[in-house]
Amino acid sequence: MTKSHKVLGLIALLAAGGLQAAPSLVTDLGALKGNDTVSWAQLGGVGTLLGQSFNANSSNALAVSGTLAGAEGGCLAVVGSASDCSWGAGSGFNVGDSVIWAEGSSSYTGSGPLTLSFKPVQGAGLFVQSVSSGAFTVQIQAFNGNTLLNSFTATSASGAGQFIGVLDDHAEITKIQLSLTQCGPGCDSNDFAVNSLVLNTVSAVPEPSTWALFGLGALALPLLRRRAASTQSSINSKRSA
Repeated sequence: MTKSHKVLGLIALLAAGGLQAAPSLVTDLGALKGNDTVSWAQLGGVGTLLGQSFNANSSNALAVSGTLAGAEGGCLAVVGSASDCSWGAGSGFNVGDSVIWAEGSSSYTGSGPLTLSFKPVQGAGLFVQSVSSGAFTVQIQAFNGNTLLNSFTATSASGAGQFIGVLDDHAEITKIQLSLTQCGPGCDSNDFAVNSLVLNTVSAVPEPSTWALFGLGALALPLLRRRAASTQSSINSKRSA
């Protein structure tokens, strides 16, 4: 095997390794390193019926579309308000916050899962809480288009709001889906609320393997040029013979 073949083979191996990265779980708001937020207050006042689908914009004008699986959709609740569509204050849910409550307005049954779609981002997360008291487990699935990138769960043992998110090493997440996989006795696993969506839209510094690819690429270029020159020289020699 020639030197140029070895270099090209190493580049191929590093490239293949880089493609295996997948989003990781984040259960702490600060760890997401968010730089953009979607406040649901823009969708209307307390009690606003959202239907199965709705659209919003982030602080930095990133378009976000939401879909609730239940036919009745949900409502816009305000933490601590006196309205029928009100949510209790607690961890991750502060008085005055506008939250999406995944519950039908007439059947009072859950309308989850909730899907949020947007242009590619590096990370996304939010606080989630079950409508019922007691421990619950929330699941988040991250997608690129319709391709599932990864799936995680996080449990709130006390029943307080639980932050859950996904963080990648580059911007490839275009959709997250949220649902409950477990909650208290007799609860509706599709009935929950979510607070503001936090996004990380900043691409990470290239990983060492990426820098290695750049370096090996630069090393391979002169080798390939020499090989091409040698091949051309051989062809010319044969023609002159």
